Amino acid sequence: MDTLIGILFLAPIIIWGMTYFINPNLAISWTDKFSLWVERKRKVFAAKKNFTSRFFFNPLFFVLSKLMSWTEIRFKNNRSRSAARVILSSFIFLFFILTAILPLIWSAYLAIALIVFFPLVALIIFLFYLVKKRSQRRERIVVEVVEDDKSER
Repeated sequence: MDTLIGILFLAPIIIWGMTYFINPNLAISWTDKFSLWVERKRKVFAAKKNFTSRFFFNPLFFVLSKLMSWTEIRFKNNRSRSAARVILSSFIFLFFILTAILPLIWSAYLAIALIVFFPLVALIIFLFYLVKKRSQRRERIVVEVVEDDKSER
């Protein structure tokens, strides 16, 4: 799990870093396009009133939008603004995945496990009950046979 989180965190930074060193203008234009896309999506999800938009996507895009506007104001250099956007966006996405998506996946796993686990446990308990009843019946029959043998003598 730690390796997966590390990969999720480092992948955007590594991709941006490779792009930046190969073609810095391309990396800067990507982050600027990402900023525009985030702003458009924020407006779309703010208008929607369903559960996933209100509690998952709207907060995510609101925070990303504030991050984009904050980096626009704070960083005058395009390269440093682009780097800050990639690194901070990676942190936000990682935080979003850890706090929103993984608990949903875990709860689905738990629900499926409980749906499978409880019937199996009930079946095992029922089988032990049947075996115990059968052994008690055999013991009672054996005791009756032994008592009949003693009474015949």
